[in-house]
Amino acid sequence: MRTPGGSLGPDVAALPANQASRQAPRGPDEAAGHDDALDLADLLLAASAVVDAHRRAALDRLGLTPSLARALRVLDVDGGLPMGELACRLRCDASNVTGIVGRLETRGLVTREVARHDRRVKVLVVTREGRAVRRRLGEAFAAPPEPIRRLPSEQRAALAAALRGMLECQEGRS
Repeated sequence: MRTPGGSLGPDVAALPANQASRQAPRGPDEAAGHDDALDLADLLLAASAVVDAHRRAALDRLGLTPSLARALRVLDVDGGLPMGELACRLRCDASNVTGIVGRLETRGLVTREVARHDRRVKVLVVTREGRAVRRRLGEAFAAPPEPIRRLPSEQRAALAAALRGMLECQEGRS
């Protein structure tokens, strides 16, 4: 049931998303689409939590944190990347990159090497093990979570189209 603030109470929040939205009471402003929008937002949050749990489980299996995984994914596997460029790609301070790179290096996923063009610059090179972990991470993230896999293909296609439409509206393309 909805609390006075409009959020789902703990008894409904604990239900699967499809049951929670059906049991949430409808208010008088439903005709204006207000409750439908709130229900949709609640469903999107619940679906996001399913995807997040799926990704976190994949990270756990690979022994990575979200920061390490993101860094590994943005590193150039065919050549070295200066640490400063990694900081730019991660949109974080270079001092944060030092710790991330240290953990990747300890795991044997990257090495720091001197840049050919400037001996003062350290470039990060993904190791063979780093490429293997990166490949497994990509495969795990590409596989949809079980609840999405169980949907009939027509529903998956409709869901994807609806989400694309929502994102296009946000980007001002529609």
